[in-house]
Amino acid sequence: MTGRWRSRLIKLVALVACSYLGLVLASVALRLVPRGDRHARNVAAAEAAGIPFDTRTGWQVIEDLRAEGVRAFPFVTPPHFLRGDLQRPVEDGERFLPLGGVSGVATVACNETGTWMVYEADEHCFNNPPGLYDPPPEIVAVGDSFTHGTCMTRGDEFASILREELRPTLTLGTYGSGPVLMLAQIREYAARLRPPLVLWFYFEGNDVVTDVRREMADPILRRYLEPEFSQHLFDRQASIDRLVSAQIRPPAAPAATRGTTWAQAALAVVTLRDVRMVAARAVGRTIRFGPVRSLWFDDKYAEPLRRFDAALTAARDEVEAWGGRLVFVYLPSWEAFHAPWHDGAALKPAVLDLVASRGIETIDVEPAFRELPDPAEAFALGLANHYGVVGNRLVADTVRDALTTTEAAEERGHSSLSSNCLAPPPPRPGREAERP
Repeated sequence: MTGRWRSRLIKLVALVACSYLGLVLASVALRLVPRGDRHARNVAAAEAAGIPFDTRTGWQVIEDLRAEGVRAFPFVTPPHFLRGDLQRPVEDGERFLPLGGVSGVATVACNETGTWMVYEADEHCFNNPPGLYDPPPEIVAVGDSFTHGTCMTRGDEFASILREELRPTLTLGTYGSGPVLMLAQIREYAARLRPPLVLWFYFEGNDVVTDVRREMADPILRRYLEPEFSQHLFDRQASIDRLVSAQIRPPAAPAATRGTTWAQAALAVVTLRDVRMVAARAVGRTIRFGPVRSLWFDDKYAEPLRRFDAALTAARDEVEAWGGRLVFVYLPSWEAFHAPWHDGAALKPAVLDLVASRGIETIDVEPAFRELPDPAEAFALGLANHYGVVGNRLVADTVRDALTTTEAAEERGHSSLSSNCLAPPPPRPGREAERP
């Protein structure tokens, strides 16, 4: 090897070594960055704002209520059964999947605002006052935790506001529900009530991004895409109450867990694990909006969008079959305003185009959030939580105004809609226009 090539090789090795050393130092820095959990972040934000924060655990709240003679339970959601936290009830040799927990009891949910959400579950364990099933409500809302009103005081969540200011409204929303579970909410409960209007609340943060995949992996939930499938949950509430409540016990004391060892930390640093994760996220952001999007991003969500389409179309057909009308309400995520490269936000055009192609009216709530001086005001404590009082009020006002405008236009015989929030559906061949 000549002196020139030897010199070049030495420079190359030195460059690689220096680059690697720099990446190792970056990896060390990333591992030293504190990563607090959401609860700690909320407590700190409340303290900074001078808001008292109830730091009891959910089970401490339940035990305190029971000490006062109140029959109290934690809220139970489908993910508890899907993850195996609770066993699916078995009745007459048949295993089934409830959409909720125990009815008619004080239900302890969560705390993002400083105050624990405690409400009396209705006759079918949803977050409604009693008596909304007979006579049937005029509006039924389906959705996930945002529609459930998670972490809000009853009366401040948007379903309660619509109930108070528009027409009798029943929410079937449950934490962790995606498109297939929303179809199940319609099939199991709304179909028995046959309301004139069903509001499908879509949350961009997870409905297509994660939820639909998890739901389609479950053999019971997959069957909801079959037109006649039902678990007859409306008539099984007594069994659900008995079989679910029997499983609910205070959590065992957590076993001592060993933190990351020095050897594990060193291995993570040497292999640049944290640096690689940051780089992967950066590349992902570029791909979402770059020219190669169709080679990765679009293909990644092609199947989830098809499943979402199937669930939504089945819901539309079922609602129309009893003479009702399905309206799609688009709920923005925190990322829509602070991290628009997030998959859910990036999917918005595809989702809205799909909904419009199915002839379903759409109410987009995001423009109302963007009119705020800071959209963070719409979220609890101004952080990446569920909607707070401001956000729930904006959702309720947007939906109420859009529906009122549409109904007024229809009464005048107008075929177009004047609201900026409600998009008129294109006609569907072979189907009559929607009726209120």
